Amino acid sequence: MSRNQVYLVGAMNYQITGSKLPSVKNVLSVLYYNLRFVKLNLHESAALAVDECLIYWKKARIPTQDPANIIRKLKKFYDELRNLEKNKTRTSDLYKKREQNFVDQIEELFYIAHANAISLMKIQEDIDFLRLQRTKGRPGCMMGVDMNLTQAEKKMQIRQEQKNKILIPHSDTETLLEEKYSCTSSDSCDMEIVSEEERQFSPVAGPSKNKRGRKELLTSRLSATLDRCKISDRDAVHLLTACLDALSLDPSIYVLNRSSIKRSREHYRQKIAENISSKFHEQNLNFVVIHWDSKMLPDLTGKKKVDRLPIIATALNFEQLLGVPYIPSGKGLEVSSAVYDALVKWSLLEKVQAFTFDTTASNTGRLNGACFLLEQRLGREILFLACRHHIYELL
Repeated sequence: MSRNQVYLVGAMNYQITGSKLPSVKNVLSVLYYNLRFVKLNLHESAALAVDECLIYWKKARIPTQDPANIIRKLKKFYDELRNLEKNKTRTSDLYKKREQNFVDQIEELFYIAHANAISLMKIQEDIDFLRLQRTKGRPGCMMGVDMNLTQAEKKMQIRQEQKNKILIPHSDTETLLEEKYSCTSSDSCDMEIVSEEERQFSPVAGPSKNKRGRKELLTSRLSATLDRCKISDRDAVHLLTACLDALSLDPSIYVLNRSSIKRSREHYRQKIAENISSKFHEQNLNFVVIHWDSKMLPDLTGKKKVDRLPIIATALNFEQLLGVPYIPSGKGLEVSSAVYDALVKWSLLEKVQAFTFDTTASNTGRLNGACFLLEQRLGREILFLACRHHIYELL
């Protein structure tokens, strides 16, 4: 039996797919993938497999058991499978019957519903779906999102938020002053009656003289210049204040504090990133070639170096940097995860036709190489363009 096959379970999968609630076989295939490829221990592998399973149950709106109980249940299936695997050389009728019973059992639903699930569920369609999934063959499937129910839940949430709004009451002092100086039709309102001392100590005497600056100073270009020159938010406050003073402008009318400048710079960075992304998608590329190569670069503090992975997409005369994510290590799994996340972010999963990479074992490994894992995630064959630059140099 090959490494990709599991005794009585079949092929391993990195995630659960389909439109039905997961069977025991689906969950065990993910568990074994985490054990053999991701190299996690049994508890961590079971926890990840259970998380995958819970996604489907939440989508079906069915209350489930506590995750700790579900993990214990999955471990029992794993232990039973291990016991059968240890004795797989036996040929007795009793053992074959046990083996067949287990195969039939793992084809059925991995039932993790709450003990009172039927009474907790309000929609009859969901109750009927759960009952059908418990029968042999698991008839029925989940379709798209119920838009009517989703909109009703959103409206209910908005109404609940409006009910929970806390109205700020007037202070006692303001209430007393309003009662003291309020005018009726029978009384004459003469504000001169109010003594000078009362006006001085009244909390509604008027706005304070010190006003906070409200005029924005940062622009997109100025923010990009501060980033390019590696100027921190605190240093930017001192620099901009000195610049306004040199131009004989009043710094008090401008927004000049560290937190506001930090938020403005983050806003402009996000805006620039969105512009770059929109220009990239305007190209309407039919295919791209993905390049990556890990580099040791200084971290944000500059005190140590970390492993980062520059990822570039090219197509004919076009080139775009997709990102330079941090990776904990240079292993194939970490590299493949970083590249896959970049492809999802830039919507390039269907347009990738080739990979360009250096010929290290972490990239070219037959089982744990980044290229093999990416091909498995994409579900199709990709052209490998291994970098032979140094070989060409020698020739």
